[in-house]
Amino acid sequence: MTGSPQRPGRRARGVRFPCPHDVRPSQFCSCLQVRPVRDALRDLYDEIVEFLQEPSRDEASDLAFAVGRLIGGMRGIVYTSIPGDARHITKMFARMATYGCVRSPRHLRDGACPSLPTSTEE
Repeated sequence: MTGSPQRPGRRARGVRFPCPHDVRPSQFCSCLQVRPVRDALRDLYDEIVEFLQEPSRDEASDLAFAVGRLIGGMRGIVYTSIPGDARHITKMFARMATYGCVRSPRHLRDGACPSLPTSTEE
């Protein structure tokens, strides 16, 4: 027995939702590492607060990414792709191309990625 053809925009049962980009930690700065579950929960809470304060597709995508980071942390990996994260991942690629860090500009240290070693004064 064959099923009806799959409608566009729907996923078949048992098919993993595809990530819009092949996200590999080696493509990004050191800010993107396995997140401990406790920290990932704190990040998720912060994203929920931001979404409630200013609901938007952008914030919803950030929220989805935070869920993917939490699930990844539980699995001991950097990230698990989930539906709704495409906008955030696109932002990460753009940030890497612009200033070499996945984080937003407000998290940069003197305009540079916080994971880069700093020069120490002697």
